[in-house]
Amino acid sequence: MPRVFAGLAIGHLIVLIGAYGLGWAVSVLGAQRHVLLGVFALLLAALCQAVVITYFAATRKMMSQAVGVAHMEATPILTLALLKRTATRWMAAQMVLLVCVAATGATAWRSGSFSVSHTGLATLLLLLQAWVYWRQYALISMNASLLERTMRAHSLRKESWEAGGSDAPA
Repeated sequence: MPRVFAGLAIGHLIVLIGAYGLGWAVSVLGAQRHVLLGVFALLLAALCQAVVITYFAATRKMMSQAVGVAHMEATPILTLALLKRTATRWMAAQMVLLVCVAATGATAWRSGSFSVSHTGLATLLLLLQAWVYWRQYALISMNASLLERTMRAHSLRKESWEAGGSDAPA
């Protein structure tokens, strides 16, 4: 999953950089390309964040079942909840800024004039987006490692039960 997320995040950053570059060339190329690429960037950001939410939800379900069946400590689930909460917090900041950039861009497009606030927010968005994706990649990687360790521990317990070990569930 970390590689899938990295591919989506890099793709989204490339689209954002393209929209940002086209924004500086609006007077030469017209605003239509910039607007279309900006809308595509907004939709791609929503897709990336939907993948993050879905990944954390699915891994929580898998870990909960593995921990419950194997009667293991709940530490992996608590750690996962912390990782998800951190990723969600950054996701909210990113999406709020994306909406602000889209709103100021729509206002500038309607008035047909240059908007300092849109340009400033777009610059901030590009920097924040790269940082958020870097943080989310780290969180997703930690989650993948946690999931792997939990499932390995579950498999070892299951093999022990099948072999007639003493820690078999009642």
